[in-house]
Formats: sequence, C-alpha cells, structure tokens
Amino acid sequence: MAPGLLFYAIALWLLARDFKRNAGKPSPSVKTLPLKIEVTALIFIFILAFFLRIYRLDDIPAGMHTDQGLTGLYGLWILKGWRPFFEILTYQIPEPLLAYLLAGWFFLVGPSFLSLHLFFIFLGLAAFPLVYWTFRQWAGPRTALLALTLMALMRWNWTAVRFAHPSGEVAFYLFGGLAFLLHGLLNKHKPSIYFSAIFLGLGLYTYQLFKAVPLLCLILGIYEFRHRTLKSSRLALWAGLILAFSLPLLSYFVLNHTAGNRENEVFIGKAITDQHSLKPLWDQALSNVLMFNRTGDSNPRHNLPGTRMLDDITGACFVLGLGLAWFRRHERGGFYPLAGFLLFMGVGSLANDPANSNRLCVLSVFAAYFAGLGLEEIWRRLAFIKKPGWIVPGIGLILLGAVAFQNIWVYFVQMDQDPSCRMAFGAEQTYIGRGVGNLEKSYPGRFRFFIPPLYEKNNTVKFLCDASGAQVTRLDLNDLAKGNIPKDKDPVFFLEEGKAGVLDFLKTLFPGGKEDRLLGPDGRTLVSVYGSQKEKLVSLKPWDRGLQGIYWNTPGFSGKPVTIKTDPLLNLSNKQEFPFQNPPPYSIRWQGSLELPVAGFYQFAAATRDMAAIFVDGKGVFLPETASGPPMNLRKGSHSIQVRYMKNGGDWMALHLIWKHPGSDHWEVVPATAFGKIIQPYGSKF
Repeated sequence: MAPGLLFYAIALWLLARDFKRNAGKPSPSVKTLPLKIEVTALIFIFILAFFLRIYRLDDIPAGMHTDQGLTGLYGLWILKGWRPFFEILTYQIPEPLLAYLLAGWFFLVGPSFLSLHLFFIFLGLAAFPLVYWTFRQWAGPRTALLALTLMALMRWNWTAVRFAHPSGEVAFYLFGGLAFLLHGLLNKHKPSIYFSAIFLGLGLYTYQLFKAVPLLCLILGIYEFRHRTLKSSRLALWAGLILAFSLPLLSYFVLNHTAGNRENEVFIGKAITDQHSLKPLWDQALSNVLMFNRTGDSNPRHNLPGTRMLDDITGACFVLGLGLAWFRRHERGGFYPLAGFLLFMGVGSLANDPANSNRLCVLSVFAAYFAGLGLEEIWRRLAFIKKPGWIVPGIGLILLGAVAFQNIWVYFVQMDQDPSCRMAFGAEQTYIGRGVGNLEKSYPGRFRFFIPPLYEKNNTVKFLCDASGAQVTRLDLNDLAKGNIPKDKDPVFFLEEGKAGVLDFLKTLFPGGKEDRLLGPDGRTLVSVYGSQKEKLVSLKPWDRGLQGIYWNTPGFSGKPVTIKTDPLLNLSNKQEFPFQNPPPYSIRWQGSLELPVAGFYQFAAATRDMAAIFVDGKGVFLPETASGPPMNLRKGSHSIQVRYMKNGGDWMALHLIWKHPGSDHWEVVPATAFGKIIQPYGSKF
C-alpha cells in the first residue's frame, strides 16, 4: 500500500504544478464531438451495460435475500389492494415510491424471481442517460463517454442492481435532479429547474440514503448563489418545490419523534455511546476510504471477500481524477461531484456496518466520473502522438478492455465459484420458493406444498410462492401423523437441512414417492423435497407411535404446562418447531417406549447446544456432563425411554435424538418406526 500511495502523491504533486502554471485557464476538456460518434458510442455503452447486467441473471445471483423478497411482497400486496404510505416507513424496506413502482411493473409483466430483478436492472439503466447528461455538462462529451463506459463496466455498479438492492434507485433520482438543474442554469431554462425539483423531491421517498440530498441541495444552492448563476427568486422556487415534496415526510418525522426506524437501526451513535469513544466513527470512515482500492466490502452478497471494489485501472484513474476535481473545485465539474461524493461518504461513515458497497452504491457513479476524468487526462497527455492516428484510441481501448476483463472475471468466475458468495443469497429459501413456482406453473392446481416452519414466514419463500398462486401449508408433523391435513391435491414436502429423520418418516407414510435435494458446496443436503400422490393421503391411517411430551415455559419441569402433545420423532431443528411464544426458560420431558428389532449394542445421544438427558429402562445413557453415552447392550423388544431438555436463555433451539444401532458405525436420527405405540396419557407419575 505504501509504494502505491507514494506514486499517487508524486503524480498529484506534478499535476498540481501543471495546474498552477495554467491557473485561470478553462478546463482542457473536449467540449464537442460529432453527433454521429456520440450517439453511436452511447448506444454501444447502453448495450454493453444491459448485457453485463442481464447475463446469467437466472443463475447469478444464486438466490434472493429475504430483504429483496420483502420488496417483492410489497408490490404483490399493493396489487391485492394494500395502499400503504407512512406505515411503510416503519418497515425493513421503508421505500413507498419503490413499492408502488414495483406493483405497476408486476401488473405489466407479472411477479417472479426474474421480473423482480429485471425491474431493478431497468431502473438502474434508466439512470444512464441522466448520468451521462450530468457528466457531459460537468466535463464535456469525451470525459462523459469515458466515465459512462467505466460505469457500465464497473462490477460495483452492476452488482447492486443484479442483487435487486433498493440503493440502485438513488442514481436515477439524484442525477435526474442534477442534470435538469445544470441544464436550467446553463440555458436559463426555468422548466428544467422545476423538473430538477421533482426528481429530487420524489427521491426523498426512495432509499433512506437519499435523505442526505437536501443538504447537498443546500450546498449547491449556496455555490450557485455565490457565483450569481441562479437568481434568488429561482433559487427560492427550486428550494420551495423540494420542501413542498418533503413536507409530508417531515411532518411524519416530527409527529412521531423519529427520523425513521431504519435510520435509527443503522445509526452508529449507539456504538459511540456504548464505547464512550469516537473510534467506531473513525473505523467506519477509514473502511469507506479503503473500500475503493484496498479492502473492498467483506459482505459476500456485495463483493468477493478481500477484493477491492474498483479494478486496478479504474482505481488508479479514480485517484487521479479525484485530484483533478479538487484542482477544478471552483468549476461546476469539480465542485458538484466533490460535494456529492464527500457528502455520501460522510453519511456512509455514520452507519453501524463496515464499508457497505450496496448501501453506498451511488458512490460508484461518482467514482466512474472521477475515473473518467483521469482517463481523459491520460488521453489528452498522449495527444502528442500524431502518427499513426489509431495509437491513442487503441491504447484507450486496451485499457477499457482490461477493465472489462477484470470485472467480468471477478464477478462471473470468482464470485460464482466462491461458496460464501453463492450461499450468501439464501440458496435454500430461493430453492424452495422457485421450486414451488416452477411446479405450479407447469402443473397449475395439481399440488399442495408443505413448507417447514423455518421458512414458512421467510419473505423470499412467501414472495415466490404468492407470485405463483400456489397453495402452501405449514408442515406440522403432529397434524400429519393424525391425518389432519388437506387431501385434495398431490403433496410436495420441503425439508430444511438436518431433517433426515423426518424424510424417512415421510417415506414410511407415503412409500414410492419422488425425492430431490439441494446440495451445498461441501455436499451437505440443504433442502430435501419429497412428493407423493393424494391417493396416499386419502388412505393414510393415523400414526399411533411416538413420544408424548410435556412442554413447560418454566425451569425444572414444573408448573402449568404450555402444551402436551405426541411427537412422532425428535428431529427438531429450530425454534419455530417448538410451541413456545415467550422467551426462556424452557423445560420439556418426553416419554414412551422403544421397539428394538434386534438385540445388540446401542448408543444414544442428544444433538443440542442446551442441556439434555436420555434414560433407557430408567438408566441414564446420556447426561448433560457427557458428550455421548456409552454403548448399551439391549435385548430385542420393548424398552422404556425418557428424554429431558432444558434451556435457560438465548434464541437458538434444536434437539435431535440420535443413536448408533447394531451394524452401523455412524449417528442417525432415531426413526419414527423405532418408537412404540402411545398407550397411556400423561398422569401424575409423569
């Protein structure tokens, strides 16, 4: 890092000397290009940007995060009659304008995994003409074309829109406002000032980062007022229109004594208060500074961990262009981008997450502009090469080709092959949701889908299932064992990781079904799918085996129980499978019998992070202080079993009753067929 900083310092020092010699002269940017060349270049850039943002969209990203699922749900709910406004500001994705736009998009093309991502891609591409128009007014067409090309090729910029992150919409409203403002100033065109205010005002109802834009408007207004380029009357009108748009939002914040729930959640103030130090603020600011060319973003959804956000060439040109903008800070082409860049960098430093490239996606647009300035300066310095005339453009094309190669390689090869990147998008929930959607689309009305409690309320699963119109039911083993489930359609059961025992139980109830599974990078089964026919449901007899359990929301197995029920087997993976609504402590006791098919040595254990004990024939075969019980020689036939479980705190819950039986050298979930019939209800001796 140190040699790089040294070379940058030397380059900027030489650049400063050059600018001092040319002080007072206009910026040496190309002001015009033949219209045919400019239009052709713009069309090519747009096609290139579209291709990079849509290529393999059905496969990369490898899934849909729950936040994006919630965004999709907003659009679906609006189509079904929901009319939100202020209440949406308290939700995880507090963007009312985005929700209505998405609802309109779904009305036109239909809701699906692909259409949701296409919406954000088209919204991101819609910003391109506005960004180009702004860049062109800042620095001329050649710099604007180079900067827009770098933006089209920039992995940082396309990742956010491919991921369907709401921050991708900021550029559309911000640069729409800046483009019309500059046009109004340069051409004394009053309607453009109005359009600028409309873009900036509407942007306040989009991604929360946009709430910093009124401060940017104040800074730019002071700049223009000092340079006497904006009449006080027009300045007041422009500011008044933006204020008029913001009044509903401001009134909501004042009446509710909040700046927004999401803003409060991500504000770094709590960390500063807890640590009684400004170190968290310093660390956050430093991570943002180093994000461009050094450390990148560690979140595998946003970036390849350990990889800087900018490629080598763009990163070098970015630093050069940043210096150029500073030397031109008295011109609009220097002051405007510097003001926006530094403001959003500052706002990003107030968040409690480390460098978050998606949250600060708009910085990629400013980075592209600064890199375009640097690349145009290199182009200008090479202008002394007269013959042959293709050398300078050829060098430029080689540099841009290297930019494209590095970004494409990192995103479509390295990130695609990196397990942390592929699994960060919720592969399991996406697999379930898309599996439901694909089956429903291929065979409308044929299936009823049973979703495990862990994913029943997941936003991605809900969006993808609701979008297909499929009938979805919570998978409850107790209801299934009793036969209390709908029998009108062919059942398809989805099971999360660690449900080998439940899968075997389904195969016992519905033999001859079809099985599929989603495997993780290490070969683990992340999701299992088992399908059967409705005729098997109709002929299903109640399952009368299992363990009877009593559930207390108290320690020590005492007091009034929450519930008493029979469990066909103990293969419980998460808190949603337990009947508790209140926080711990919990205590559970199961009792029943084992029906062993053969005599031999058996070994029992409870897979859990909490306290558990197992008793067979009254003898402790697994106790809290032991990792696993010793092998126990048991005769063929019936044996009593009791399992105790206690939890004093925390939110994570799981309990798997496992064994090693004769002829097996690995642990398995004790199957439902190993338990005897329930012949006695709970009594006093239990």
